[in-house]
Amino acid sequence: MHVLLVKVQQKILDDKVDELIACLSTGLEVAHLQIGAGHASSLPVNNLVRAFSLMLEIMAVQKDFGSFFNSFPHQAEQLLNGEEIPIDDHHTVYEQLKETLLAEDNLCDDVEKHLGVFNANFPLKRPFFEAYFVLWQQLCINELDPSVRILERLAYGTLNFIDFLVEEHLLHKAIYPFTEEDEKLLIRYNQNRVLRIDEVLMEGNFDADETVIDPNSRRIPCIKCGNYGPLKGYTEKQLMGSQFLAYGFQCNHCGMELFDQKDLLLAGIKPIYAIS
Repeated sequence: MHVLLVKVQQKILDDKVDELIACLSTGLEVAHLQIGAGHASSLPVNNLVRAFSLMLEIMAVQKDFGSFFNSFPHQAEQLLNGEEIPIDDHHTVYEQLKETLLAEDNLCDDVEKHLGVFNANFPLKRPFFEAYFVLWQQLCINELDPSVRILERLAYGTLNFIDFLVEEHLLHKAIYPFTEEDEKLLIRYNQNRVLRIDEVLMEGNFDADETVIDPNSRRIPCIKCGNYGPLKGYTEKQLMGSQFLAYGFQCNHCGMELFDQKDLLLAGIKPIYAIS
């Protein structure tokens, strides 16, 4: 990528990372305190929601630079494609191009667009993160009131997304080193999910091994009460047809919930179905 575009990219990343550090530090510190105290407020939720947005932007500007902007000038497109553009002795064209790209109203904040970049580049990671993306979007538009359960889920999803970005070399691990409280939350969350689902399976009236699904209606019996309900998920087109990828389930009769794909797997429910 041309040196001018690299400078633009680095400037955006530096600004986003600075804000991300502040959001994570405040959001997670307060989240741990409020989860421990058994109550939640909008402060940590808002910080973690913003952190999620920033992490998606950090991912998008690195994985699909040209589409990150609301307007990407033709000259920038030429540079991105390795073509030369005419410049004067004072490099005025470069300065103007840099100014245009970095204009505040030109930086894309389209949630759906950034999620599209994630889904296109990391389709194998989407099934796990989808439940947390949905939660994040619901909180973005104030569909949910803050609660300890929501705050803990948001913190868990945030920590996992940080870990993912570090693994993909899209974020340096020094940006936010996990604290002891962060590590405890991850362990506690996973332990609690195993206990919660084991309890449902032991007390439930339906054997998870016998669950069946009509892929076209995407309905399964609840492992607790046996009443049928729809899986949460999305459809993906494949070379040999389409498939439905499930990431969660909630029973409208007894309220039993399997929040993410790990919950489904622990409950013995397969997450991928061919669609005829």
